[in-house]
Amino acid sequence: MVDTIDVDFSSYKGSLICINEAHNVKTNEQVYLSVIHKMLKSCKHGDSINLVLEVPYSLVYLYNHDAVNTDTSTRVTDYLRSLICSVRDSKLPVRIVGYDVEYDEGRTIRRENYLRALRIMSQGLSRHGASVKTLDEYIGSLLRNGKWFKSERKEVLIREMEQELSRPHDASTLMEIRELLFVLSAEHTVHIDRDSSMFERLIQAERLGFVRYKANFNLLISGSAHISADSRTLYGLFLDKANSPFWGKTYLIAQGYFNCRHKDYYNSGNNNFMSGSIIPIELLEDEIRKMPQLLKGGVTAVRGIHLETLNQFRGRILYWYLHNEVY
Repeated sequence: MVDTIDVDFSSYKGSLICINEAHNVKTNEQVYLSVIHKMLKSCKHGDSINLVLEVPYSLVYLYNHDAVNTDTSTRVTDYLRSLICSVRDSKLPVRIVGYDVEYDEGRTIRRENYLRALRIMSQGLSRHGASVKTLDEYIGSLLRNGKWFKSERKEVLIREMEQELSRPHDASTLMEIRELLFVLSAEHTVHIDRDSSMFERLIQAERLGFVRYKANFNLLISGSAHISADSRTLYGLFLDKANSPFWGKTYLIAQGYFNCRHKDYYNSGNNNFMSGSIIPIELLEDEIRKMPQLLKGGVTAVRGIHLETLNQFRGRILYWYLHNEVY
């Protein structure tokens, strides 16, 4: 990777830096670790980074508890396995937050991860004196039938866990309850209003009190479909929606991909080649022909991409990473 761009992120504390990505391109992790280390240089004592990923929170929870079943693929989340482990094992002041849908009847690995996380949470809460009877009934129902509780029973479970927050538990147990509530309240199907759903999930994470945005640095990674100037996308909602914690404080580190191989977990599972970015890739290709040659088989950090179509981002693009023929 060629990355000579120096950024002082100090003024972006409390803001949201978004990065668009093509899923499952092997050079992505290099980019994210580079950005994280740049942010850490701007951190003072006591500061931390919220790393917000397009994965279910239950999966992040399992990695944090060394409970991922490594014998089976995590399908759509497998491409971030190495990044999550690198951040976890580095002991850096980085908190990972997953905001994607949780339990999917059509994706058995997500179902297994969800159930495994719930069982670990139940065991931990039980050891600390929390009531888990209804939670265990819920888990049993999923194991027997592979189906959700009737909605009213699910609501009873959530109310019971909310009541546990008012009991005299220690801080770690209260955090576990908040994480459980976050997992339980997730959507369990991918639907047409997915960006709005993910936006509300991240608002809820702060409302539950296990993540704080204003006092920290915040880095969000999401597929390019969710990062555009359209006010209905995740990026647009955070930038412009009135209840956004990052209203007017959302920025972008953009990425472009030129003939790169990625694994298509959603469909065939095969390795395919793709090109793409936050704007039509042919416009970007015309512009980069004016630049010095990009690193072939790797990624290059650049500034100075000037295209009229980028005006829709209102000057909020900090710089670019361009992935060129990564195989």
